[in-house]
Amino acid sequence: MSGRERVQLFVTETGTPRVLNGWLISVELGVFSVELADPTATVQGLVVLNFPDSERERVMTRLQRAEDGVHHFLESERVAPDKRNYPRLFAGIKVLYRPEPGDNESWFETDEYMNFSVSGLAFEGTGTVADGERISLMIEFANETRRWAVSAKVIRCTLLSEGERQVLTSGESTCCSLAVAFTLLAPDFREALEALTLRMLDV
Repeated sequence: MSGRERVQLFVTETGTPRVLNGWLISVELGVFSVELADPTATVQGLVVLNFPDSERERVMTRLQRAEDGVHHFLESERVAPDKRNYPRLFAGIKVLYRPEPGDNESWFETDEYMNFSVSGLAFEGTGTVADGERISLMIEFANETRRWAVSAKVIRCTLLSEGERQVLTSGESTCCSLAVAFTLLAPDFREALEALTLRMLDV
Protein backbone atom coordinates (compact mmCIF):
# COMPACT_ATOMS: atom_id res chain seq x y z
CA MET A 1 0.00 0.00 0.00
CA SER A 2 1.24 3.53 -0.72
CA GLY A 3 1.39 6.23 1.96
CA ARG A 4 -0.04 5.92 5.45
CA GLU A 5 -3.70 5.61 6.35
CA ARG A 6 -5.15 6.94 9.61
CA VAL A 7 -6.44 4.30 11.99
CA GLN A 8 -8.27 4.39 15.35
CA LEU A 9 -7.66 1.62 17.88
CA PHE A 10 -10.45 0.77 20.32
CA VAL A 11 -8.79 -0.97 23.27
CA THR A 12 -10.88 -2.59 26.03
CA GLU A 13 -8.75 -5.48 27.26
CA THR A 14 -7.59 -3.70 30.44
CA GLY A 15 -11.15 -2.90 31.55
CA THR A 16 -10.59 0.81 30.85
CA PRO A 17 -11.83 1.46 27.27
CA ARG A 18 -9.53 3.77 25.33
CA VAL A 19 -9.27 5.17 21.82
CA LEU A 20 -5.76 5.46 20.40
CA ASN A 21 -4.73 7.05 17.11
CA GLY A 22 -2.15 5.78 14.67
CA TRP A 23 -1.26 5.06 11.07
CA LEU A 24 -1.65 1.86 9.11
CA ILE A 25 1.75 0.98 7.68
CA SER A 26 0.93 -2.27 5.87
CA VAL A 27 -1.46 -5.21 5.62
CA GLU A 28 -0.12 -8.66 4.80
CA LEU A 29 -1.73 -12.10 5.24
CA GLY A 30 -4.28 -10.80 7.74
CA VAL A 31 -1.71 -8.90 9.82
CA PHE A 32 -2.22 -5.15 10.19
CA SER A 33 0.95 -3.22 11.05
CA VAL A 34 0.25 0.04 12.89
CA GLU A 35 2.44 2.89 14.13
CA LEU A 36 0.88 4.60 17.15
CA ALA A 37 0.69 8.39 17.39
CA ASP A 38 1.72 8.03 21.04
CA PRO A 39 4.75 5.72 21.11
CA THR A 40 4.47 5.37 24.90
CA ALA A 41 0.91 3.95 24.80
CA THR A 42 0.50 0.35 25.91
CA VAL A 43 -1.67 -2.04 23.91
CA GLN A 44 -2.51 -5.64 24.66
CA GLY A 45 -5.06 -8.30 23.82
CA LEU A 46 -8.15 -7.63 21.72
CA VAL A 47 -8.24 -4.41 19.68
CA VAL A 48 -10.77 -3.06 17.15
CA LEU A 49 -9.19 -1.20 14.23
CA ASN A 50 -11.33 1.50 12.62
CA PHE A 51 -10.38 3.36 9.42
CA PRO A 52 -12.22 6.73 9.43
CA ASP A 53 -10.81 8.01 6.12
CA SER A 54 -11.55 5.02 3.88
CA GLU A 55 -14.11 2.37 2.93
CA ARG A 56 -12.00 -0.28 4.63
CA GLU A 57 -13.98 -2.53 6.99
CA ARG A 58 -13.45 -2.34 10.73
CA VAL A 59 -11.42 -5.27 11.98
CA MET A 60 -11.48 -7.20 15.24
CA THR A 61 -7.88 -8.14 15.97
CA ARG A 62 -5.51 -9.48 18.61
CA LEU A 63 -2.07 -8.03 19.19
CA GLN A 64 0.46 -10.44 17.72
CA ARG A 65 3.68 -8.61 18.55
CA ALA A 66 5.24 -5.16 18.87
CA GLU A 67 8.71 -4.36 17.64
CA ASP A 68 10.67 -1.29 16.50
CA GLY A 69 7.76 1.02 17.35
CA VAL A 70 5.26 -0.89 15.18
CA HIS A 71 2.37 -2.98 16.52
CA HIS A 72 1.24 -5.99 14.50
CA PHE A 73 -2.41 -7.09 14.86
CA LEU A 74 -3.78 -10.42 13.60
CA GLU A 75 -7.28 -10.19 12.10
CA SER A 76 -10.06 -12.27 13.66
CA GLU A 77 -13.28 -10.70 12.33
CA ARG A 78 -14.39 -7.91 9.98
CA VAL A 79 -17.29 -5.50 10.51
CA ALA A 80 -18.87 -3.40 7.76
CA PRO A 81 -17.98 0.30 8.00
CA ASP A 82 -20.45 2.45 9.91
CA LYS A 83 -22.12 5.06 7.65
CA ARG A 84 -24.11 6.83 10.35
CA ASN A 85 -23.77 10.58 10.93
CA TYR A 86 -22.69 9.67 14.46
CA PRO A 87 -20.76 6.39 14.12
CA ARG A 88 -21.18 3.98 16.99
CA LEU A 89 -18.22 3.09 19.18
CA PHE A 90 -16.92 -0.17 20.55
CA ALA A 91 -16.61 0.63 24.25
CA GLY A 92 -16.72 -2.80 25.84
CA ILE A 93 -20.28 -2.37 27.14
CA LYS A 94 -22.48 -5.47 27.19
CA VAL A 95 -26.21 -4.69 27.21
CA LEU A 96 -29.26 -6.95 27.48
CA TYR A 97 -32.84 -5.64 27.44
CA ARG A 98 -36.48 -6.70 27.74
CA PRO A 99 -39.88 -5.02 28.23
CA GLU A 100 -41.08 -4.18 31.77
CA PRO A 101 -42.31 -6.07 33.64
CA GLY A 102 -40.34 -8.95 32.14
CA ASP A 103 -39.72 -11.47 34.90
CA ASN A 104 -40.79 -14.34 32.66
CA GLU A 105 -39.37 -13.01 29.39
CA SER A 106 -36.03 -13.75 27.80
CA TRP A 107 -33.44 -11.01 27.40
CA PHE A 108 -32.76 -9.53 23.96
CA GLU A 109 -29.12 -9.06 22.94
CA THR A 110 -27.38 -6.02 21.45
CA ASP A 111 -24.51 -5.33 19.09
CA GLU A 112 -21.37 -4.21 20.94
CA TYR A 113 -21.11 -1.05 18.82
CA MET A 114 -23.31 1.71 20.23
CA ASN A 115 -23.71 5.36 21.14
CA PHE A 116 -23.86 6.08 24.84
CA SER A 117 -24.08 8.99 27.28
CA VAL A 118 -25.24 9.63 30.83
CA SER A 119 -28.78 10.16 29.51
CA GLY A 120 -29.25 7.05 27.39
CA LEU A 121 -28.07 4.56 24.78
CA ALA A 122 -28.52 3.93 21.07
CA PHE A 123 -27.87 0.41 19.82
CA GLU A 124 -28.99 -2.38 17.52
CA GLY A 125 -30.81 -5.28 19.13
CA THR A 126 -32.36 -8.68 18.47
CA GLY A 127 -35.91 -7.81 19.56
CA THR A 128 -38.35 -5.01 18.78
CA VAL A 129 -40.02 -2.91 21.48
CA ALA A 130 -42.74 -0.33 20.90
CA ASP A 131 -41.89 3.37 21.01
CA GLY A 132 -42.66 4.79 24.45
CA GLU A 133 -42.50 1.41 26.17
CA ARG A 134 -40.46 1.01 29.33
CA ILE A 135 -37.70 -1.57 29.33
CA SER A 136 -35.24 -3.14 31.75
CA LEU A 137 -31.54 -3.07 30.89
CA MET A 138 -28.78 -5.28 32.26
CA ILE A 139 -25.42 -3.57 31.67
CA GLU A 140 -21.85 -4.55 32.40
CA PHE A 141 -18.52 -2.99 31.45
CA ALA A 142 -15.54 -4.82 29.97
CA ASN A 143 -13.69 -7.11 32.38
CA GLU A 144 -15.99 -6.26 35.29
CA THR A 145 -18.15 -8.80 37.10
CA ARG A 146 -20.74 -6.33 38.39
CA ARG A 147 -24.00 -5.97 36.48
CA TRP A 148 -26.11 -2.83 36.59
CA ALA A 149 -29.93 -3.02 36.51
CA VAL A 150 -31.26 0.08 34.75
CA SER A 151 -34.72 1.23 33.70
CA ALA A 152 -35.26 3.13 30.46
CA LYS A 153 -37.92 4.38 28.04
CA VAL A 154 -37.80 3.57 24.32
CA ILE A 155 -37.56 6.80 22.34
CA ARG A 156 -37.32 5.13 18.95
CA CYS A 157 -37.33 1.59 17.58
CA THR A 158 -36.94 1.13 13.81
CA LEU A 159 -36.51 -2.03 11.79
CA LEU A 160 -33.19 -2.65 10.04
CA SER A 161 -32.99 -3.59 6.39
CA GLU A 162 -31.51 -6.97 5.49
CA GLY A 163 -28.23 -5.31 4.54
CA GLU A 164 -27.97 -3.50 7.89
CA ARG A 165 -28.46 -6.54 10.10
CA GLN A 166 -25.51 -8.06 11.94
CA VAL A 167 -25.02 -11.62 13.16
CA LEU A 168 -23.79 -11.57 16.76
CA THR A 169 -21.29 -13.99 18.26
CA SER A 170 -24.19 -15.90 19.86
CA GLY A 171 -25.63 -16.57 16.39
CA GLU A 172 -28.59 -14.25 16.92
CA SER A 173 -29.18 -11.50 14.36
CA THR A 174 -29.98 -7.85 15.04
CA CYS A 175 -33.33 -6.73 13.63
CA CYS A 176 -33.87 -3.18 14.87
CA SER A 177 -32.22 0.04 15.96
CA LEU A 178 -33.22 1.47 19.34
CA ALA A 179 -32.65 4.76 21.15
CA VAL A 180 -33.50 4.67 24.86
CA ALA A 181 -33.48 7.26 27.64
CA PHE A 182 -32.64 6.24 31.19
CA THR A 183 -35.48 6.75 33.68
CA LEU A 184 -33.91 5.23 36.79
CA LEU A 185 -30.24 4.58 37.48
CA ALA A 186 -28.01 4.48 40.53
CA PRO A 187 -25.69 7.45 41.17
CA ASP A 188 -22.59 5.25 41.02
CA PHE A 189 -23.68 3.90 37.62
CA ARG A 190 -24.08 7.47 36.35
CA GLU A 191 -20.57 8.24 37.58
CA ALA A 192 -19.21 5.15 35.83
CA LEU A 193 -20.87 6.21 32.55
CA GLU A 194 -19.54 9.74 32.88
CA ALA A 195 -16.02 8.42 33.36
CA LEU A 196 -16.37 6.08 30.39
CA THR A 197 -17.69 8.87 28.17
CA LEU A 198 -14.79 11.14 29.08
CA ARG A 199 -12.26 8.38 28.41
CA MET A 200 -13.75 7.65 24.98
CA LEU A 201 -13.70 11.35 24.06
CA ASP A 202 -10.10 11.74 25.14
CA VAL A 203 -8.62 11.03 21.72
